[in-house]
Amino acid sequence: MMKRILIFAIFTAIALTVHSQNFKYGISIGSNYSNLIIKNPLESESSYKLGYQFNLITCYKLNDKLDLRFEPGFVNRGAVLRILGQAEQKVELNYFSFPLLLNYSPLKKFTVTFGPEYSYKLNSNFENNNQNILKYLVDRKYDLGLVAGVSTQAFNKFEIGLRFNRGLISTSKGLIKYRDLNGDEHESKFINQGLVLSLAYFVN
Repeated sequence: MMKRILIFAIFTAIALTVHSQNFKYGISIGSNYSNLIIKNPLESESSYKLGYQFNLITCYKLNDKLDLRFEPGFVNRGAVLRILGQAEQKVELNYFSFPLLLNYSPLKKFTVTFGPEYSYKLNSNFENNNQNILKYLVDRKYDLGLVAGVSTQAFNKFEIGLRFNRGLISTSKGLIKYRDLNGDEHESKFINQGLVLSLAYFVN
């Protein structure tokens, strides 16, 4: 189902670009501050790490205040994790991302953005290549999340944006189950979350 939605979104964006004059396109680069939010942790901690991303942009103008954006790109996410008393380790998650966003501009140079984002994981890297429990926490090959943000047109063809993204599903294929010292069973989920500061340049 997700593959069909992705294929439909890609062909829709291409069709709009080819058959309409109400579009513009560009590129963006950004720095993201990402983390893996731990649900029901046991002796587990996570903190943010700096990453990066770049995207291609196709923007279709619906009317004076609304436009639709398709922004396929590469995203470097992850976190610094400490699991079950082990040493801190940096985890990097590299994705192809496919956000499909609706932009609303109540003011001429101010825009509010919201929409879904599908991401396909290319690989995951661990500091020191430590093959421990961490690899099971990020073994899911895709992610589905939501994006919300604001942006301003600082110059004629440049746009500065700040966005928040939040995953809706765990980065692990299954729930991680464990027992505490009292013998009670717990389940953990790990969710992508982050902030992105980006600069976009539009060709037209």
